[in-house]
Amino acid sequence: DSCSQTLFQDRQSTIWLSCEGVGVYKISKINTFNVYETPKIHGAAALLLADDDSVLVSTTQHGIQKWRPATDELTRLDIKSDSHTQPGSLYMIQTSEGNIWYGDQSSVFKLDTIDAAKSVNYRGAGTVEFLLDSSGAFYFLEMNTRLQVEHPVTELITGLDLVELQINVAQGQPLGLTQEDIKLQGAAIEVRLYTEDPSQDFLPASGPVDLWQPASGVGVRIDGGISTGQAISPFYDPMVAKVIGYGADRETARLRLIDALKETVLFGTANNKDFLIQCLEKQRFIDGAATTAFIAEEFSETDLAVAQPSVEDAAAAAVIDLNLEYQRHFARSTLSSHKLKNWTMASGLVSRKQYQFAESLYDLSISPLANSPDTYLVSCAQSQQQVEIQLLTLEGQSASLLVNDSTQLATFKLRRQGQLYCSIAGRSAMFKDQIILDGAVDEAVGGGRVVAPMHGLLLEVLVKPGDQVLKGQNLAVLEAMKMHYEIIAEVDGTVEEVTAVAGNQVAADDVLIEIQQEEAH
Repeated sequence: DSCSQTLFQDRQSTIWLSCEGVGVYKISKINTFNVYETPKIHGAAALLLADDDSVLVSTTQHGIQKWRPATDELTRLDIKSDSHTQPGSLYMIQTSEGNIWYGDQSSVFKLDTIDAAKSVNYRGAGTVEFLLDSSGAFYFLEMNTRLQVEHPVTELITGLDLVELQINVAQGQPLGLTQEDIKLQGAAIEVRLYTEDPSQDFLPASGPVDLWQPASGVGVRIDGGISTGQAISPFYDPMVAKVIGYGADRETARLRLIDALKETVLFGTANNKDFLIQCLEKQRFIDGAATTAFIAEEFSETDLAVAQPSVEDAAAAAVIDLNLEYQRHFARSTLSSHKLKNWTMASGLVSRKQYQFAESLYDLSISPLANSPDTYLVSCAQSQQQVEIQLLTLEGQSASLLVNDSTQLATFKLRRQGQLYCSIAGRSAMFKDQIILDGAVDEAVGGGRVVAPMHGLLLEVLVKPGDQVLKGQNLAVLEAMKMHYEIIAEVDGTVEEVTAVAGNQVAADDVLIEIQQEEAH
């Protein structure tokens, strides 16, 4: 278990402000244990060996914030925290609770935090981090001379503006607070929304923000750094927002956070929103028993795969898609009445939509029902399922539908004709109508065609035309979002063409190398 403690310190005392979760990741030798890097694994990027050579791989990380202004006050704040990491050592979830701490460990954590600050005569805001294992033993990690990204969880349970306090301390002003002034109420949980693809080993993604619509409501806070219409560049960390739930207790905060994530919409670039919801719904997290090994122990490859939409969601998207077509048609017509929508002199009117998802094709027939305005029967040829859908409202980028007698709210964005983003009850997908797109599917990649997995800088190109390559061989190295990625051959064969040039920027899906695949014998 890892604890990052933030203090404000001046020349009189130190206030112990918070214990916030911050994940385990690559660190060098530290006072009480040694660190040996291991290959990247889910949930941890390092093995931590204590003085007795025991291995710490299932821990949680905790932090105590401290504040020491010029008057020498030392102020701190008690907060319990959980911490979980993901591949690539990026922090994912942090929690704070005002009514829980660690029993006898509490005073030890606080004293060590104060001692750490005083031993270097530290002034300002800082964060001291610890690891706590299942036996109750704890280990000093490091001290950061700043607030942590997860400081919102502390602000919500204390009512304090930590950024303002940090600025005041930096200007030499006193805190105006004593330890007795710090009151802790409720619980808060923060998750980090990343543009990354959990199904591709959490590969960072860059690309457009076609629609950004953050949630709002009681007990919800979102600190975002994006807007609709901008692009996510490959040059920075992939975190685009922090989503925080707050409530009287941890369970209330958790449920509010799940609702906030489901309501939040980010269309255009792969992101980890669905994965975060999965994490929060795991029983182990509900029980407060998650550690830094959480992802490795709770998620299989199947769990991390991109979820295919249900027939009901595809049917709802098809009805929205069809009615958007109607709107475009009527907008271009000056003599047609809207009352003619869904009417025909011939036999029953049937419209078709075909949506392809991996190996699954949803071939949908949409028929308006007589004597029921804006109600459709959607039939799926493959599954033989039928879904009755009534379109209640369609306004802007929102729709309300009655799906098999259950009311569903949807947010959508028409990227271009035949390509519809749709989020229904938090389940998001891109619906590409293969009929409107003339049956075209995305040009096949993989095999002998090697493309860039994301925007980034090509650091090395390791092959040239005529080279023989084997499946799994490293072909190039790409740098993106502060990380390096090896681009490997998916087939045995001969390099035919190399368009990649070391030192150049490339965009996602740019063709880098063409390989003539060897024929099977």
